[in-house]
Amino acid sequence: MATKKSSADVKPVESKVEKKCVRGRNPHEFFKTYATNVIVDATDLDIRLSLMNEVLEGSKQKIAVCDGMVILHPQAAKLLVEQLNEALKSFDGMDVAKVSESRRELVKILKKGNIVE
Repeated sequence: MATKKSSADVKPVESKVEKKCVRGRNPHEFFKTYATNVIVDATDLDIRLSLMNEVLEGSKQKIAVCDGMVILHPQAAKLLVEQLNEALKSFDGMDVAKVSESRRELVKILKKGNIVE
């Protein structure tokens, strides 16, 4: 008569299957915003990117229109910086990657300015 093995004698087979990781989009919440200017602000908990694409000329002031905001956890912001630095390498030496002094000055002014809603 054959002896039965107890559950303590049976060793589980380890799986060596590697799971793939893919990106997906939520069709109900996904959006794209084209930005020609970005203002970065930090709070005590996160990093906020204000996305802007147009500046309206008023009689007394310029109004930079914010089309949206991305709020990032500090770790996500660090990963973004790393990925942006890598992606920007493909634009090295191209005129499209040169930032004009007028654009730099506009960003400095916007960082100091008031927000009008």
